[in-house]
Amino acid sequence: MKKQPIPVATLDNFISVCSEIALTLEREHALLRGRNSLLADGVDELEEIQSSKDEQIATLDKMTKSTLYSSEAQVDPVKAAEVRQVIEHCKKLQARNHQVFTRIVAAQKRIIEALVGPEPDELVSLYNPRGRSADYGGSRRAGFA
Repeated sequence: MKKQPIPVATLDNFISVCSEIALTLEREHALLRGRNSLLADGVDELEEIQSSKDEQIATLDKMTKSTLYSSEAQVDPVKAAEVRQVIEHCKKLQARNHQVFTRIVAAQKRIIEALVGPEPDELVSLYNPRGRSADYGGSRRAGFA
């Protein structure tokens, strides 16, 4: 992804960048709510979305360091209120996505705990300590076939 130049820190540009962030957050939410969000291509797309979101937030952060937006906010308080509203909307979208992601991670942890069994330190492994494929009873069952 090619880095875009930092836009001039005007109120309109703040709204534009926040709108881009909101669209990115909506893409992220749609992917997280999908069936295969943490599998195969879903993981790649989540990483791409995260990278894009990081760049957009960095742009917004650099824009806030400019004094131009504060003087413009004093001149146009209605537009400044719109900027605050758009930023709050982005925060709500991010909190929503975080909640969905947290639920997905918690579900994955429960699945892993169920697979591991009663001993939390005991990890499921496909290989024995000598590096050979662990046989979970397959060869014994094969003898009965």
